[in-house]
Amino acid sequence: MTKNIKKYWKEEKNDMKKEIPTHDPYTGELNPYYEELTGQPNPLSVKGAEINKFKKVCLEISEKLSNLPYDDGDGSDIGNEVGIIIAKHISEDTGWDMNGFLFGVNHGIDLTLNKDK
Repeated sequence: MTKNIKKYWKEEKNDMKKEIPTHDPYTGELNPYYEELTGQPNPLSVKGAEINKFKKVCLEISEKLSNLPYDDGDGSDIGNEVGIIIAKHISEDTGWDMNGFLFGVNHGIDLTLNKDK
């Protein structure tokens, strides 16, 4: 986050329509000025430690899907947005490889489609 965000949020602090962000929705980085601007500890900070990778990815997906720049789409649009975020986090870590993610998606779909069988 840049220092400009600190200036912007200080100027807008009294505008109740503006909400101080807890994190950068694109990188997952915690807002280093949250406590200074709100007087409260960042709820995503765990005793000063940054949130884990799993929580960051979940927040990033939630933020992106909640703020799409278009109002109409289909499942492929949702898959595309989630895929872009997941691709940024693919690594050699167990469960963070592409096959692990695709297995999870397929498993969730399979459980839902076959729940009555």
